Order: sequence, then C-alpha cells, then structure tokens
Amino acid sequence: MSKSNENGDRPKVRGAGYGNDVATQRGDFLDGSAVRHIRSLIGRPDGGAVRALDAACAAGGQARRMARAGALVTAVDLLDHRQDILDADAGEDPMGIEFVQADLRQVDLYARLGTFDVIVAQRFIHYLPFAQAADVMRLFRSALNAEGKLYLSASGLRSELGRHYEGTSALATRYAPLWQPMADKHRIHGNVCLYEEADILALLDAGGMEAERIYTTPFGNIKTIARVRLA
Repeated sequence: MSKSNENGDRPKVRGAGYGNDVATQRGDFLDGSAVRHIRSLIGRPDGGAVRALDAACAAGGQARRMARAGALVTAVDLLDHRQDILDADAGEDPMGIEFVQADLRQVDLYARLGTFDVIVAQRFIHYLPFAQAADVMRLFRSALNAEGKLYLSASGLRSELGRHYEGTSALATRYAPLWQPMADKHRIHGNVCLYEEADILALLDAGGMEAERIYTTPFGNIKTIARVRLA
C-alpha cells in the first residue's frame, strides 16, 4: 500500500515520471468549479449534451466526477489508462466516459474529438516547453465552444518544486529538471517549465484565450479558469 503524504493522500503514481495522480485521491476547487459549471449547463434550452474533455486524465478521477455531473466525457492521456477507468467504474452505473490514448500535441486529434463545453487540464502543461504549451493552448481554443471554459493548472515556480530549480531563465527557454530530492518526492522526472501567474496569463494570451480567474494555491501552484478571448 502506498504511504500517506502530508496532504493525507495515498498517492497513485501516474507513471513515466509524470508525478502522482492526485485527481484519483481528491478533487480540488478547480475540479469542483468545472463540475459546478457542468451542472449549470444540464438542461439548457438548446437540449444539447454537455461535453467535457479531461486532458491528461491519468486514471480518470476528474473524468468520473464530470460524468457523474451529467457530462459526456472524453478522457485523453498519453499513457494507456483504459483499464484503470474501467476498473474504477466496476460496480457503478455505466458512465459516459470515452477514453482515448493520444498525445495532446497532435493537431489531427482535435478534429476527431470535436468541440467541448469544458476542458480540464490539471497538472499537465508544465511538462512541456513553453512553445509546445502555447501550441496546445491554441488547440484547446479550437476545441472549445464559443462559450466554453478551460480549467488549467501548472506547478508553480514559487512552490516547493521551485527549490533549487535551475530553470530560472526567461519563460521561452525555461525548461529544466527539478532538484533531485523534489523530483523523487513528487515522482516528477525529466524537464519541466514551472510557472508564475504572469506566465500563465502569457500562455493563455499566446493561445488566444483570457483568464476569468487566476489564483495561486497555498501550495504555490497556479490555477486558472479561462475562456476564448473576446475580439
């Protein structure tokens, strides 16, 4: 059995050096905001289904929360978590979750997925260099309905992950491994781009989006609710 951390979680490892799967342990305020927005859309006048994308879904913790709220959910991850999602649903009513194993940087993926009312991308974007992250933001923008919302988070430069982090250069070139004790503690191996609030705003702007709300958590991570930038 995994050991509890200081947050009381028993972390499930995402695999391939991508950290702990926090979403299967608990939902946070950003997860809950997405769920509340989905519930507000259920039964809307146009009668259409509410569609949600869980980007970098891991074992599907947030995908299941959104499905329970009534959304038709597409869950995408680079690693094959199909069985994790099926196992977690055992004994429950069938949920509207479709799992797709794919790289979220692939342009043709989004033509296959269609458009969404909600995109949740937690604990993912910092694994990419800034230029690639900006490309993904543009793809997310293309996949959002006109009034859709993006729920995005990134590990913070001022969080404990930033301790002795060597990637203190300008945002465009900030991409480096964590200090080894932090990498081992959080199971994050390989280069990352850590963010401050201003950096996330720049990322959204590069993708043609704007923040409705942005905040730093007590742990120092950056979270935002964003929408397509108004002309």
